[in-house]
Parts: sequence; C-alpha cells; structure tokens
Amino acid sequence: TSLIHGKHYIDKNTGKREYGGPNLKTLAKQKGKEWYSYMYTNVNEDMIVWEGTFADIHASPDTVSSADGYSLGSSYSFMDKEKTTISVPGSPPVFKRPRAEDFPLRVAPDTGYHFMDEHAERAPIYQYEPAFQAMALMSPDTRLNDVDIVINRTTILNLIKFLKGTSFQEFHLHLDFEKNTLFIGRQVRNAKVRSTPNSYGRNFEAALTGSEIDGATTHHRMLKYKFGSLTLVVRHEVDAYDPTIVTPRDPDVLPTVHPSFDPGDYNAENIQCDESQGTIVIPQGKVVPQHQILELKSNASSRPLDQM
Repeated sequence: TSLIHGKHYIDKNTGKREYGGPNLKTLAKQKGKEWYSYMYTNVNEDMIVWEGTFADIHASPDTVSSADGYSLGSSYSFMDKEKTTISVPGSPPVFKRPRAEDFPLRVAPDTGYHFMDEHAERAPIYQYEPAFQAMALMSPDTRLNDVDIVINRTTILNLIKFLKGTSFQEFHLHLDFEKNTLFIGRQVRNAKVRSTPNSYGRNFEAALTGSEIDGATTHHRMLKYKFGSLTLVVRHEVDAYDPTIVTPRDPDVLPTVHPSFDPGDYNAENIQCDESQGTIVIPQGKVVPQHQILELKSNASSRPLDQM
C-alpha cells in the first residue's frame, strides 16, 4: 500500500505495479450467470466456434507497425432525433484549450445517464449500417475486398485485455462473414448507463469542448490500416479535435488518405434510405484531418498518469 497512490497489485504478465486508488478493496469479481443472460439470447450454445486456453494462443511473428499509414473511410455524427439520423461527414466537438486564467478548472461530478454504446440504441440490428451509409456518401468507390476484419475499438480493447489475462468479465461478439471479410459486432447489456459516483469524465469533456453542429451527440470514424498481416477497418468514437494542430506529430507515418467530400454538393433528399429501420443521412459538417483528433481523459490525483 502506498500513502500517495493507495493500494496496488502486481500484474502477473508485466510484473508492474497497478494502482487502483485508495478505495481499492479487491479486484473486480466475475459476475453471476444472471448478469450475462442477455448475451445468450437466440444463441445456439451447441455451436462452439472455438474453445481453448491461454496456452493455445501464440504470438504472431508479424511486425505491428503504423509505418504504412491509414485511410479515413467515413465519419459521421449521430443527431438527437427520434429516428436514427446522422450528419455526414459530421464534426467532432472542437477542443477549447484552457487559458492560464481559467485554472483552477472546476467541474461538477457526472450525473444522470449517458450512452455506453449509441449504436446499440440507434442501430441495434445492423451496427455498422450508419458507418456504411456515411461511407457510401463520402467514399462511394470504396470496396472491402482486401479487408480482413471490420471491428469497433471497444471490442479490440476487450480482446486485448482477454489475451493479456487482465479482464475477468465475459463479453459477447457478433461474428458474420461476408465473403472473406469478418465483421465483429458488439453487444452490451444496456445502451445507456448511469454515471458512476464521483466520476467527472463526461463533464470534463463538456467543459473543454464545443459542438459545431446543433443537435449532434457523438462523432464516429472508420479507419483502415494494417495490423500485422491483417487489414482492419476500425470504427471508433471521437472526443474532440484541435484545429490548431497543423501537421501530424509522427513524421514516420505516411500521410492519412482523406476523402475529398463537400456536403454542399449533395441533396439530402436523394440519399435517404427507404427502409423503415434505415438511417436518415444529412450532408453536413466537414472532414477533419485525423492528426487533429483527440481523446480526452480525466484522472484521479491518487492514480499515476500511466494508469489513465
């Protein structure tokens, strides 16, 4: 136990100390079967895709590098409307850099409910449909013939935690093949969750950002890049962007490929989906360079920065 950082445990894989703050009592325990019952709805439990242990998982010899760069396939912002609606290319909230006189910055604790996964609420059947609607508008010539996996960022993080042995919680994957491309979907217990007591993350973001599209909720992007020998398309949520970042900060990475798209060249009435559960598309916003994209984090003073 540290008087400064609170209780800690030793990561069995890295041997490093992992701090959980002064209120840490025990590691998270696996929840009961009733908690996970939603994962097994309409599931054929007799059809096992893979069964194994950590001993059956081996490291790939392929190098994982960002040297090949990446390309932006689409971007969009969900709109706060009853029927699923997106603005394409949309726009992330703009980062409002605090001035010296703004400190100390006071933020109220988070309250109420927020989206854990807005796609689960607005596109519960076809999770990637909004992303592909945006891609059809921004990059109509794009094909996924050379893509091995389409996935979302949260699921990648869950898989990495599983492989590292640092997560004891079950999770559910939707696996669908279209020719040679594997689509990995996510399933959550609730699309919206109550704010955690004494959490500040949501209000911290709100205090440091401003929306550029009235009625926009969350902003999402589809990036294509190499991950070892695999070609991935990854959907991820964006916290903010900083227009003052003029050039990429990693000079070794190839320039990002961005679609040349002007919302003013399109008529929204010509691109609506006729299906009752389809996504309404509004050409609105601007294509933001990937090197301006930010992820905002808040951190308890009791936890080291490398634990954020």
